[in-house]
Amino acid sequence: MKEYDSTEPATEENIEEINQKTGDLIDDLLEEEEKEKRQEEPAQHEEGYTGSCVFFSNAAFQFIETYSRTDTSREIGGFLLGNYSGDKDNFKVWVEAAVEAAYTENSKAGLKFTHRTWEHLTEIRDQNYPDCRVVGWFHTHPGLGTFISKHDLFIHNIFFESFWKVSYVIDPLSEEHAFYGWDEYDNLAPISFKLEGEPLYIALTQKEKEERRKVQGIKKKKVSKFLGIGKTAAIFAGILFVLFFLNNYLVLYPLYEKIKELESLLNSKEEAITALQAENDALINLVPPEELEIPDDDSKASGEQRPIINNEDVSYEIYTVAEGDTLWTISARMLGNGNRYLELAEFNNLEPPFNVEPGLKLKIPK
Repeated sequence: MKEYDSTEPATEENIEEINQKTGDLIDDLLEEEEKEKRQEEPAQHEEGYTGSCVFFSNAAFQFIETYSRTDTSREIGGFLLGNYSGDKDNFKVWVEAAVEAAYTENSKAGLKFTHRTWEHLTEIRDQNYPDCRVVGWFHTHPGLGTFISKHDLFIHNIFFESFWKVSYVIDPLSEEHAFYGWDEYDNLAPISFKLEGEPLYIALTQKEKEERRKVQGIKKKKVSKFLGIGKTAAIFAGILFVLFFLNNYLVLYPLYEKIKELESLLNSKEEAITALQAENDALINLVPPEELEIPDDDSKASGEQRPIINNEDVSYEIYTVAEGDTLWTISARMLGNGNRYLELAEFNNLEPPFNVEPGLKLKIPK
Protein backbone atom coordinates (compact mmCIF):
# COMPACT_ATOMS: atom_id res chain seq x y z
CA MET A 1 0.00 0.00 0.00
CA LYS A 2 1.42 3.37 -0.97
CA GLU A 3 2.47 5.60 1.92
CA TYR A 4 1.24 9.15 1.88
CA ASP A 5 3.92 11.87 1.99
CA SER A 6 2.73 14.94 3.84
CA THR A 7 5.04 17.10 1.73
CA GLU A 8 3.14 16.25 -1.45
CA PRO A 9 0.38 18.66 -2.38
CA ALA A 10 -3.10 17.48 -1.38
CA THR A 11 -5.15 16.51 -4.38
CA GLU A 12 -8.66 15.07 -4.58
CA GLU A 13 -7.14 11.65 -5.34
CA ASN A 14 -4.84 11.87 -2.32
CA ILE A 15 -7.68 12.88 0.01
CA GLU A 16 -9.70 9.90 -1.20
CA GLU A 17 -6.76 7.59 -0.56
CA ILE A 18 -6.29 9.04 2.93
CA ASN A 19 -9.97 8.50 3.78
CA GLN A 20 -9.76 4.93 2.50
CA LYS A 21 -6.69 4.20 4.63
CA THR A 22 -8.26 5.80 7.69
CA GLY A 23 -11.45 3.73 7.28
CA ASP A 24 -9.46 0.52 6.87
CA LEU A 25 -7.42 1.34 9.97
CA ILE A 26 -10.53 1.98 12.06
CA ASP A 27 -12.12 -1.29 10.86
CA ASP A 28 -8.92 -3.19 11.74
CA LEU A 29 -8.83 -1.66 15.21
CA LEU A 30 -12.49 -2.47 15.89
CA GLU A 31 -12.03 -6.04 14.68
CA GLU A 32 -8.94 -6.51 16.88
CA GLU A 33 -10.83 -5.10 19.90
CA GLU A 34 -13.76 -7.43 19.26
CA LYS A 35 -11.42 -10.42 19.04
CA GLU A 36 -9.77 -9.46 22.33
CA LYS A 37 -13.14 -9.24 24.06
CA ARG A 38 -14.13 -12.66 22.79
CA GLN A 39 -10.83 -14.16 23.91
CA GLU A 40 -11.38 -12.82 27.45
CA GLU A 41 -14.03 -15.52 28.03
CA PRO A 42 -12.69 -18.72 29.69
CA ALA A 43 -11.98 -21.38 27.10
CA GLN A 44 -13.27 -24.22 29.29
CA HIS A 45 -16.88 -23.05 28.78
CA GLU A 46 -16.72 -24.23 25.18
CA GLU A 47 -15.05 -27.58 25.78
CA GLY A 48 -17.25 -30.48 24.76
CA TYR A 49 -19.95 -28.37 23.15
CA THR A 50 -20.31 -27.74 19.43
CA GLY A 51 -22.77 -25.40 17.78
CA SER A 52 -24.42 -22.34 19.24
CA CYS A 53 -25.20 -22.59 22.93
CA VAL A 54 -26.14 -20.48 25.97
CA PHE A 55 -24.30 -20.91 29.28
CA PHE A 56 -26.60 -19.95 32.14
CA SER A 57 -25.30 -18.90 35.60
CA ASN A 58 -27.13 -20.16 38.67
CA ALA A 59 -27.57 -16.60 39.95
CA ALA A 60 -29.40 -15.50 36.80
CA PHE A 61 -31.46 -18.71 36.68
CA GLN A 62 -32.59 -18.45 40.31
CA PHE A 63 -33.50 -14.77 39.91
CA ILE A 64 -35.68 -15.49 36.87
CA GLU A 65 -37.28 -18.54 38.51
CA THR A 66 -38.29 -16.48 41.55
CA TYR A 67 -39.30 -13.36 39.65
CA SER A 68 -41.42 -15.27 37.09
CA ARG A 69 -43.69 -16.50 39.91
CA THR A 70 -44.39 -13.05 41.36
CA ASP A 71 -47.25 -12.48 38.90
CA THR A 72 -48.77 -15.33 36.87
CA SER A 73 -51.81 -13.36 35.75
CA ARG A 74 -49.95 -11.54 32.97
CA GLU A 75 -46.70 -11.55 31.03
CA ILE A 76 -43.64 -10.10 32.77
CA GLY A 77 -39.98 -10.04 31.77
CA GLY A 78 -36.52 -8.55 31.97
CA PHE A 79 -33.05 -8.45 30.47
CA LEU A 80 -30.13 -10.89 30.25
CA LEU A 81 -26.64 -9.53 30.92
CA GLY A 82 -23.34 -11.18 30.07
CA ASN A 83 -21.00 -11.64 27.08
CA TYR A 84 -20.65 -13.68 23.91
CA SER A 85 -18.08 -15.12 21.50
CA GLY A 86 -18.12 -16.67 18.04
CA ASP A 87 -19.86 -15.80 14.81
CA LYS A 88 -23.33 -16.15 13.37
CA ASP A 89 -22.91 -19.83 12.51
CA ASN A 90 -21.38 -20.85 15.83
CA PHE A 91 -21.65 -18.55 18.83
CA LYS A 92 -21.63 -18.92 22.60
CA VAL A 93 -23.51 -16.66 25.01
CA TRP A 94 -22.77 -16.41 28.74
CA VAL A 95 -25.66 -15.12 30.83
CA GLU A 96 -24.15 -13.85 34.07
CA ALA A 97 -27.09 -11.88 35.50
CA ALA A 98 -30.73 -10.98 34.94
CA VAL A 99 -32.46 -7.65 35.58
CA GLU A 100 -36.18 -6.98 35.99
CA ALA A 101 -37.81 -4.91 33.26
CA ALA A 102 -39.36 -2.11 35.31
CA TYR A 103 -41.97 0.42 34.19
CA THR A 104 -43.37 -1.88 31.47
CA GLU A 105 -46.90 -2.05 30.11
CA ASN A 106 -48.14 -5.60 30.66
CA SER A 107 -51.03 -7.72 29.46
CA LYS A 108 -52.00 -11.40 29.54
CA ALA A 109 -50.07 -12.15 26.34
CA GLY A 110 -47.55 -9.37 25.92
CA LEU A 111 -45.41 -6.65 27.46
CA LYS A 112 -44.13 -3.34 26.17
CA PHE A 113 -40.84 -1.67 27.10
CA THR A 114 -41.08 2.06 27.83
CA HIS A 115 -38.47 4.82 27.84
CA ARG A 116 -38.22 4.53 31.63
CA THR A 117 -37.60 0.77 31.25
CA TRP A 118 -34.42 1.40 29.30
CA GLU A 119 -33.30 4.17 31.66
CA HIS A 120 -33.71 1.79 34.61
CA LEU A 121 -31.77 -0.96 32.79
CA THR A 122 -28.88 1.42 31.99
CA GLU A 123 -28.71 2.60 35.59
CA ILE A 124 -28.66 -0.95 37.03
CA ARG A 125 -26.11 -2.22 34.52
CA ASP A 126 -23.75 0.72 35.05
CA GLN A 127 -23.92 0.36 38.83
CA ASN A 128 -23.82 -3.44 39.26
CA TYR A 129 -22.66 -5.03 35.98
CA PRO A 130 -20.31 -2.58 34.22
CA ASP A 131 -18.42 -5.42 32.43
CA CYS A 132 -21.57 -7.02 31.00
CA ARG A 133 -23.57 -6.20 27.91
CA VAL A 134 -27.23 -6.89 27.15
CA VAL A 135 -27.18 -10.34 25.52
CA GLY A 136 -30.94 -10.80 25.31
CA TRP A 137 -34.19 -10.72 27.23
CA PHE A 138 -36.54 -13.05 29.12
CA HIS A 139 -40.31 -13.10 29.47
CA THR A 140 -43.08 -15.35 30.78
CA HIS A 141 -45.98 -17.16 29.11
CA PRO A 142 -48.15 -18.10 32.14
CA GLY A 143 -50.10 -21.26 31.27
CA LEU A 144 -49.35 -20.98 27.54
CA GLY A 145 -46.11 -22.97 27.17
CA THR A 146 -42.83 -21.90 25.57
CA PHE A 147 -42.87 -20.45 22.04
CA ILE A 148 -42.16 -17.22 20.18
CA SER A 149 -45.30 -15.25 19.40
CA LYS A 150 -45.62 -12.58 16.73
CA HIS A 151 -45.36 -9.93 19.43
CA ASP A 152 -42.20 -11.59 20.83
CA LEU A 153 -40.67 -11.68 17.35
CA PHE A 154 -41.49 -8.00 16.85
CA ILE A 155 -39.74 -7.03 20.12
CA HIS A 156 -36.72 -9.20 19.30
CA ASN A 157 -36.40 -7.68 15.82
CA ILE A 158 -36.55 -4.13 17.16
CA PHE A 159 -34.37 -4.35 20.29
CA PHE A 160 -32.33 -7.57 20.00
CA GLU A 161 -31.50 -7.86 16.31
CA SER A 162 -27.83 -8.90 16.77
CA PHE A 163 -27.14 -12.55 15.89
CA TRP A 164 -25.84 -13.33 19.40
CA LYS A 165 -28.80 -11.92 21.32
CA VAL A 166 -31.18 -14.56 22.69
CA SER A 167 -34.65 -14.83 24.19
CA TYR A 168 -35.47 -16.94 27.25
CA VAL A 169 -39.13 -17.96 27.57
CA ILE A 170 -40.61 -19.38 30.80
CA ASP A 171 -44.00 -20.80 31.67
CA PRO A 172 -44.05 -20.58 35.49
CA LEU A 173 -47.22 -22.68 35.72
CA SER A 174 -46.07 -25.69 33.69
CA GLU A 175 -42.38 -25.08 34.60
CA GLU A 176 -41.33 -25.19 30.94
CA HIS A 177 -38.42 -23.05 29.74
CA ALA A 178 -36.48 -22.61 26.51
CA PHE A 179 -33.90 -20.38 24.82
CA TYR A 180 -34.38 -19.00 21.31
CA GLY A 181 -31.76 -17.49 19.00
CA TRP A 182 -31.31 -16.48 15.38
CA ASP A 183 -30.71 -19.45 13.06
CA GLU A 184 -29.10 -19.49 9.59
CA TYR A 185 -32.44 -18.56 8.02
CA ASP A 186 -32.88 -15.53 10.31
CA ASN A 187 -35.64 -17.22 12.27
CA LEU A 188 -35.88 -17.38 16.06
CA ALA A 189 -35.36 -21.09 16.72
CA PRO A 190 -34.76 -23.12 19.89
CA ILE A 191 -31.13 -23.11 21.02
CA SER A 192 -29.37 -25.46 23.46
CA PHE A 193 -28.35 -24.13 26.85
CA LYS A 194 -26.46 -25.32 29.89
CA LEU A 195 -27.02 -24.41 33.53
CA GLU A 196 -24.04 -24.43 35.89
CA GLY A 197 -23.56 -27.93 37.32
CA GLU A 198 -26.29 -29.40 35.10
CA PRO A 199 -26.16 -31.37 31.82
CA LEU A 200 -26.71 -29.65 28.49
CA TYR A 201 -30.35 -28.95 27.65
CA ILE A 202 -30.78 -29.90 24.01
CA ALA A 203 -33.03 -27.54 22.07
CA LEU A 204 -36.34 -29.10 21.03
CA THR A 205 -38.47 -28.15 18.07
CA GLN A 206 -42.16 -27.45 18.53
CA LYS A 207 -43.01 -30.90 17.18
CA GLU A 208 -40.61 -32.58 19.62
CA LYS A 209 -42.13 -30.58 22.47
CA GLU A 210 -45.63 -31.73 21.54
CA GLU A 211 -44.48 -35.36 21.43
CA ARG A 212 -42.83 -35.00 24.83
CA ARG A 213 -46.01 -33.45 26.26
CA LYS A 214 -48.00 -36.46 24.95
CA VAL A 215 -45.63 -38.85 26.73
CA GLN A 216 -45.88 -36.78 29.91
CA GLY A 217 -49.67 -36.77 29.53
CA ILE A 218 -49.74 -40.58 29.38
CA LYS A 219 -47.60 -40.75 32.52
CA LYS A 220 -49.89 -38.29 34.28
CA LYS A 221 -52.91 -40.40 33.34
CA LYS A 222 -51.27 -43.48 34.85
CA VAL A 223 -50.44 -41.56 38.00
CA SER A 224 -53.99 -40.17 38.13
CA LYS A 225 -55.40 -43.69 37.77
CA PHE A 226 -53.20 -44.93 40.60
CA LEU A 227 -54.20 -41.94 42.72
CA GLY A 228 -57.83 -42.64 41.87
CA ILE A 229 -57.55 -46.18 43.26
CA GLY A 230 -55.93 -44.82 46.41
CA LYS A 231 -58.64 -42.19 46.74
CA THR A 232 -61.38 -44.85 46.46
CA ALA A 233 -59.71 -46.94 49.17
CA ALA A 234 -59.46 -43.87 51.41
CA ILE A 235 -63.18 -43.09 50.93
CA PHE A 236 -64.11 -46.70 51.74
CA ALA A 237 -61.99 -46.64 54.89
CA GLY A 238 -63.63 -43.36 55.89
CA ILE A 239 -67.12 -44.85 55.48
CA LEU A 240 -66.15 -47.83 57.67
CA PHE A 241 -64.85 -45.49 60.34
CA VAL A 242 -68.07 -43.44 60.32
CA LEU A 243 -70.20 -46.60 60.63
CA PHE A 244 -68.05 -47.85 63.51
CA PHE A 245 -68.35 -44.49 65.25
CA LEU A 246 -72.13 -44.32 64.81
CA ASN A 247 -72.56 -47.87 66.10
CA ASN A 248 -70.55 -47.14 69.23
CA TYR A 249 -72.28 -43.81 69.70
CA LEU A 250 -75.80 -45.30 69.54
CA VAL A 251 -74.90 -48.09 71.98
CA LEU A 252 -72.64 -46.29 74.43
CA TYR A 253 -74.24 -42.86 74.56
CA PRO A 254 -77.40 -43.99 76.47
CA LEU A 255 -75.16 -45.79 78.98
CA TYR A 256 -73.05 -42.68 79.33
CA GLU A 257 -76.12 -40.53 79.98
CA LYS A 258 -77.42 -43.03 82.59
CA ILE A 259 -74.07 -42.99 84.39
CA LYS A 260 -74.15 -39.19 84.46
CA GLU A 261 -77.69 -39.26 85.91
CA LEU A 262 -76.67 -41.70 88.67
CA GLU A 263 -73.61 -39.61 89.50
CA SER A 264 -75.76 -36.49 89.78
CA LEU A 265 -78.24 -38.29 92.08
CA LEU A 266 -75.41 -39.61 94.24
CA ASN A 267 -73.92 -36.12 94.54
CA SER A 268 -77.28 -34.66 95.61
CA LYS A 269 -77.67 -37.39 98.25
CA GLU A 270 -74.20 -36.72 99.58
CA GLU A 271 -74.95 -33.00 99.77
CA ALA A 272 -78.18 -33.70 101.73
CA ILE A 273 -76.32 -35.95 104.17
CA THR A 274 -73.64 -33.33 104.67
CA ALA A 275 -76.30 -30.67 105.39
CA LEU A 276 -78.06 -32.90 107.94
CA GLN A 277 -74.77 -33.65 109.66
CA ALA A 278 -73.99 -29.94 109.88
CA GLU A 279 -77.44 -29.21 111.37
CA ASN A 280 -77.08 -32.05 113.88
CA ASP A 281 -73.64 -30.80 114.94
CA ALA A 282 -75.07 -27.32 115.42
CA LEU A 283 -77.89 -28.63 117.62
CA ILE A 284 -75.44 -30.65 119.70
CA ASN A 285 -73.23 -27.59 120.18
CA LEU A 286 -76.21 -25.61 121.53
CA VAL A 287 -76.40 -27.76 124.67
CA PRO A 288 -73.23 -28.17 126.69
CA PRO A 289 -73.09 -31.76 127.95
CA GLU A 290 -72.54 -30.74 131.62
CA GLU A 291 -75.70 -28.58 131.65
CA LEU A 292 -77.99 -31.01 129.87
CA GLU A 293 -80.95 -31.86 132.16
CA ILE A 294 -82.58 -35.19 131.70
CA PRO A 295 -86.04 -35.30 133.35
CA ASP A 296 -86.47 -38.07 135.86
CA ASP A 297 -89.23 -40.63 135.89
CA ASP A 298 -91.21 -38.79 138.60
CA SER A 299 -91.55 -35.66 136.51
CA LYS A 300 -92.70 -37.72 133.56
CA ALA A 301 -95.21 -39.56 135.74
CA SER A 302 -96.60 -36.43 137.26
CA GLY A 303 -97.31 -35.11 133.80
CA GLU A 304 -95.50 -31.84 134.43
CA GLN A 305 -95.46 -29.75 131.27
CA ARG A 306 -93.04 -26.97 130.34
CA PRO A 307 -94.50 -23.50 130.17
CA ILE A 308 -95.36 -22.33 126.70
CA ILE A 309 -94.57 -18.75 125.66
CA ASN A 310 -97.43 -17.06 123.83
CA ASN A 311 -96.19 -14.41 121.44
CA GLU A 312 -99.37 -12.40 121.83
CA ASP A 313 -99.48 -9.77 124.57
CA VAL A 314 -96.31 -11.02 126.25
CA SER A 315 -94.05 -8.50 127.88
CA TYR A 316 -90.34 -9.03 127.44
CA GLU A 317 -86.96 -7.60 128.16
CA ILE A 318 -83.99 -7.26 125.84
CA TYR A 319 -80.88 -9.35 126.40
CA THR A 320 -77.60 -8.74 124.55
CA VAL A 321 -75.76 -11.92 123.70
CA ALA A 322 -72.31 -12.08 125.29
CA GLU A 323 -69.16 -13.97 124.27
CA GLY A 324 -69.60 -17.72 124.99
CA ASP A 325 -73.40 -17.60 125.18
CA THR A 326 -75.55 -20.25 123.52
CA LEU A 327 -79.30 -20.29 123.18
CA TRP A 328 -79.42 -23.09 125.74
CA THR A 329 -77.36 -21.26 128.37
CA ILE A 330 -79.43 -18.10 127.86
CA SER A 331 -82.67 -20.09 128.31
CA ALA A 332 -81.31 -21.75 131.45
CA ARG A 333 -80.18 -18.42 132.93
CA MET A 334 -83.09 -16.21 131.89
CA LEU A 335 -86.00 -18.69 131.80
CA GLY A 336 -84.77 -21.07 134.45
CA ASN A 337 -84.63 -24.08 132.12
CA GLY A 338 -82.17 -24.62 129.31
CA ASN A 339 -84.52 -27.08 127.59
CA ARG A 340 -86.75 -24.12 126.73
CA TYR A 341 -84.25 -22.89 124.09
CA LEU A 342 -86.66 -23.91 121.30
CA GLU A 343 -89.36 -21.66 122.76
CA LEU A 344 -86.89 -18.82 122.99
CA ALA A 345 -85.81 -19.42 119.41
CA GLU A 346 -89.42 -19.41 118.23
CA PHE A 347 -90.16 -16.23 120.21
CA ASN A 348 -87.23 -14.49 118.46
CA ASN A 349 -87.95 -16.07 115.04
CA LEU A 350 -84.60 -17.87 114.92
CA GLU A 351 -83.92 -20.62 112.39
CA PRO A 352 -81.81 -23.75 112.92
CA PRO A 353 -79.00 -24.20 113.77
CA PHE A 354 -79.91 -21.36 116.24
CA ASN A 355 -76.44 -19.78 116.28
CA VAL A 356 -76.31 -16.56 118.31
CA GLU A 357 -73.46 -14.13 117.78
CA PRO A 358 -72.15 -11.73 120.45
CA GLY A 359 -74.04 -8.46 120.34
CA LEU A 360 -77.31 -10.01 119.10
CA LYS A 361 -80.41 -8.56 120.79
CA LEU A 362 -82.84 -11.22 122.07
CA LYS A 363 -86.30 -10.74 123.47
CA ILE A 364 -86.66 -12.54 126.81
CA PRO A 365 -90.30 -13.00 127.92
CA LYS A 366 -91.01 -11.96 131.53
